[in-house]
Amino acid sequence: MLKRTDWILLLLREKPLDRIRLMKALFLIWLRSGRNIPGFFEFVPYMYGPCSFDLYDEIDRAGQDRLLTQVPGPNPRWSPYYITERGKKAADQASQDADAATLRLVRAVAQEVSELNFHNLLQRVYAEAPDFATNTVVRALRQ
Repeated sequence: MLKRTDWILLLLREKPLDRIRLMKALFLIWLRSGRNIPGFFEFVPYMYGPCSFDLYDEIDRAGQDRLLTQVPGPNPRWSPYYITERGKKAADQASQDADAATLRLVRAVAQEVSELNFHNLLQRVYAEAPDFATNTVVRALRQ
């Protein structure tokens, strides 16, 4: 069974992602897996759709463990995280523990969220999971 940090590293091995895209990527993986991944992040409807507050702690731990790094920028929300060499080794190990379908899903979702701008990403998430758009501050995108 993959740990929470494994999911983060597998995504970042595919593409550097900022924390909003990382959040939405993890959500889409969970959603497209039938909302049932044991030990996964728990999501609640929040200001920009689905949010897992546990993700922030996982990111901090992974940074302290030197598995990922973030290039400093004016707003940490928009600065992408990058996998480190140590993180790549951990991701490679996690990929051996994951099945092929999971790896395909991670790869596809990482690509998808990296290509969408913020509003289009939210539109995609809200279209697939309108129950997570209930508390959004971006009312124009609500279904």
